[in-house]
Amino acid sequence: EITTRLVGSEMCIRDSYNCVIVLARRGDKYALIRQHSGDGSISEERFVCVSGYIMTNETAEQAAVREVTEELGLKPVKVRLVATYAYQKKQMLMTGFLAELPEGDFSLSNELITAQWFDEAEVGARLAGSSVAKLLFDDIKGAKL
Repeated sequence: EITTRLVGSEMCIRDSYNCVIVLARRGDKYALIRQHSGDGSISEERFVCVSGYIMTNETAEQAAVREVTEELGLKPVKVRLVATYAYQKKQMLMTGFLAELPEGDFSLSNELITAQWFDEAEVGARLAGSSVAKLLFDDIKGAKL
């Protein structure tokens, strides 16, 4: 459970981690990944978006570019902030981005099992219904970003 506290007249999140979650796209195709899960929190059979922690002295945008580049081996040509999401299961505040990828092949990190391209209809079916990744995809699709 995410812990909050009152600071002045504002409710603040504390004891949480700041992370990015990124849906990568090229044209009308979206890249989803399957990753190894050392702690068992993510099924190795399920497709997800690229995600990771924001490092000290790094902006959320820089973290989004770094994570996509590290995991897929392609540096985004543009990233766009979509929304923030509270991921209560792990007490994370996740900042969601859409990343536009250049032409080229994936060069996967050791963290990944695979990465694949999907069209918009397939993405909705591949992501878990209540996941942050699905919320991000729905926000991108709904705003026609």
